[in-house]
Amino acid sequence: MNATSRGMAEVDPRSPVPEEALREDLLVMDIVYKPMITELVEAARRRGATAVHGGRMLLHQAAEQFRLYTGREPPLGAMDEALRAQLG
Repeated sequence: MNATSRGMAEVDPRSPVPEEALREDLLVMDIVYKPMITELVEAARRRGATAVHGGRMLLHQAAEQFRLYTGREPPLGAMDEALRAQLG
């Protein structure tokens, strides 16, 4: 898991993990959400690993906040569409 700002275009777009360290039996998550598909996510996918981009974390944090504040189930589909429209 990358929980640093490395990978953000404005900070340092390079992956914090060397591509050679990535394998197909790994689950890789990058919490950077802008850009949504970082160098780390791209490299993990190239190496056959399961890669999760930071937009997923952002979406599910927002969904839980929606649930807590409203007491209703969040409209995940609409929220995901709005997120993708904003972050690309």
